Amino acid sequence: MNSELKKTFIALLIFPVISFLPEKSSAQSPPLLSLDQAISIGLKQNYQMIIDSNNVRASSINNSLGSAGFLPRLDLIGDATFSGQNINQKFSNGSEINKNGVSNKSQSAGAYLTWTLFDGMNMFATAKYLKLQEEQAGNVSNENIQNLIANIMDSYYLVVQQKQLLRLIDSSIKYYDVALTTAKNLQLNGKGTRQQVLQAQIDLNGGKAQEILQKNNLAVQKVSLNQLLQRNPDADFDVIDTIPLIQNFTTDTTELFLREHNPTLMLANKEVDVQTAILQQNRSLYFPNLDFNADYAYSNSSSSASFFLKNQNQGWGAGLTLSWNIFNGMQTREQVQISKINMDNARWQYRQVLSDTKAGINSQLKNYKAALDEMVLLRENLNLAYENLQLATEQYKLFAITQVELQSAHKSFDDAGAAYIASVYAVKKVETNLLLLTGALVR
Repeated sequence: MNSELKKTFIALLIFPVISFLPEKSSAQSPPLLSLDQAISIGLKQNYQMIIDSNNVRASSINNSLGSAGFLPRLDLIGDATFSGQNINQKFSNGSEINKNGVSNKSQSAGAYLTWTLFDGMNMFATAKYLKLQEEQAGNVSNENIQNLIANIMDSYYLVVQQKQLLRLIDSSIKYYDVALTTAKNLQLNGKGTRQQVLQAQIDLNGGKAQEILQKNNLAVQKVSLNQLLQRNPDADFDVIDTIPLIQNFTTDTTELFLREHNPTLMLANKEVDVQTAILQQNRSLYFPNLDFNADYAYSNSSSSASFFLKNQNQGWGAGLTLSWNIFNGMQTREQVQISKINMDNARWQYRQVLSDTKAGINSQLKNYKAALDEMVLLRENLNLAYENLQLATEQYKLFAITQVELQSAHKSFDDAGAAYIASVYAVKKVETNLLLLTGALVR
């Protein structure tokens, strides 16, 4: 920007110094809601933020040594059985046993420990996967936070825009009042006609009708912001009078910066790591498993029909178990191949997101320059329209111009004011989009 444009740009940060009269004061004016307050409320009360917080907490809990498989498994098992039977037994030596109502009892209890010592590095791959899942949950939350902040900013400044339009209409109505008073004075002095008075009254009524509609537009936009903040839709509030713009706006578009700050790109990059971890998990199926087993058990059984009345055992045991799947219908090979494809797709998806992000930033930068240039021109146009309206009003009082010419000047002022207000919001919206694309809304 050259020095002249910078001066103009700084001036644009202040709402046009024209006769936009402030809203009428009230003994019970609604409380002022700042943008920071709106964002703070939204982050605390928006339902998606609560869901994201729970998801981050759940993924953090799941990211543990136990979930990864590093820790042993210990089971306590116990059982007791009772039975009654009729027995008829014949032996090879010719002896025979016939008993009715034979009772059998058995009880057992034990502690059994299983600890996987080696599983083809699957535990390490799973630990990496769980850590990435936790990081992804944080990235998703960050992305939703930035989107929410961007939506709150857009909605908040829309309320400001509607407030400015209402003040513009209110200022315009003052000139309609002047035109009506002038028309009546001209008629009394014999220089005007009844038709001019009627037309001036029609114009004034039209302005008041616009004011009614604009008040409703402002109220509806407030409801939209309240809904975004999960507040009572009828909660009334006031907002600031102007839309502040960033001076000397610049942004970093390098891949390294975007990969570390753009939430969508961060997710895409993390997905590559996730698919790599899944590939490592599937490759571990090629290797054997080695488990350490230990137990301490107790058992007791008795039967009125056996040669022993009581059989009791108690003690410990330990050992190693080696298992190795040799063939499972090529399922492991297929899983590994699919994982390689998914990992390759994740890398291409990252490149696609990076390309889309850079293109989006490039387009928004062009939009920003165009919107800024348009705003400068419309600001100048508004000042000219305001001066033209003042001159036309004074000339109409002197009966130097016709009522049609006054109406034309008034319409030019209304159109110029509305166009300028829209242009300021357009610049702010592009600013917000650029901050969102570069991940600068949350640092």
